[in-house]
Amino acid sequence: VIGAGARLGLEPSGTDGGGPMASLLSGTKTDARKAGMIGNRNFILAKGSSIDCALQTRLDSTVPGMTACVVTRNIFSDNNKVLLIERGSTVTGEYQSNMRQGMARIYVLWTRVKTPNGVVVNLDSPGADALGGAGLPGYVDNHFWKRFGGALMLSLVDDTARFATQGNGSSSGSNQFNFNSTGEASSNMAAEALKNTINIPPTLYKNQGEQIAIFIARDLDFSSVYDVQTR
Repeated sequence: VIGAGARLGLEPSGTDGGGPMASLLSGTKTDARKAGMIGNRNFILAKGSSIDCALQTRLDSTVPGMTACVVTRNIFSDNNKVLLIERGSTVTGEYQSNMRQGMARIYVLWTRVKTPNGVVVNLDSPGADALGGAGLPGYVDNHFWKRFGGALMLSLVDDTARFATQGNGSSSGSNQFNFNSTGEASSNMAAEALKNTINIPPTLYKNQGEQIAIFIARDLDFSSVYDVQTR
């Protein structure tokens, strides 16, 4: 006996017909994750927290270097009950000389903080601007005249020579040849000068005293140096 649905060409319920909607009705399968406890929140500075800091040193991206900043506000634990990092603590970090054309920020890795009480902890966390944007912005010198000045001057000499050649109608053939040779040499020199200077990287400067932030990249546990006593 053939059912009415089969006579009409309908498929049984639960069978994938492979139509246009089939792929849209299949969700993405993801691995499950088990929740855990962060630990004693009295002594935890959680990942994603931010430390406000004022630069102690001027940044100059010409060469890699070390830097330091001073914490400008007290930093409390995850439950906001215990003071973990006092205002006035010193944070040290390092930056690389990796600026490229079009870049307007420099990456700074803040490595360690030392509190006035002598507590130290490794941060290994990136620097950010005051609003949390990755990297530190600053004044960028693109070295325009260093990159193009020599080539522009040689091009000007070349244009002057060509103008003199075209304007001197009474010149002999030998003089004409000499002017053309000089113009060609100037063009070659301009191209060579541009090739040697075009890749000069920009330099970023950021003055001491400017406000920055440190984005905490991992949970920091202070339980080995702090204790809480009930009164």
